[in-house]
Amino acid sequence: MCSQYWNLDTEATCPECGKTAEWNFQSHDYGRLNSYVHHYKLNEPVQELWAVTGTLIHFCGECPKCGVFLDWAGDVEDGSVSSVYHPSPTEIREKYLRPEYRPVKGEKDDR
Repeated sequence: MCSQYWNLDTEATCPECGKTAEWNFQSHDYGRLNSYVHHYKLNEPVQELWAVTGTLIHFCGECPKCGVFLDWAGDVEDGSVSSVYHPSPTEIREKYLRPEYRPVKGEKDDR
């Protein structure tokens, strides 16, 4: 088991079932050994992000209402996560895929 993830506990609305609940999001971004014991809230200083601003980070989480497992994104300001959201496929393509991205053999490049 990897111990380099950390947790963000916050309210979010599931894009699948439409219900709002308290989610437990996990991120490996900037995680360190034994970060898994750390739980944070929105706008709370995150030890792992002590000097980070303006970076989009990746979270994953399971809806506590319907059980769907989804990827989410988070905005960071001054070492705190200021928001989380479920990115659209267009946002993923524009924000997360590097400009030099090339599809692997057999994958369609629909950009």
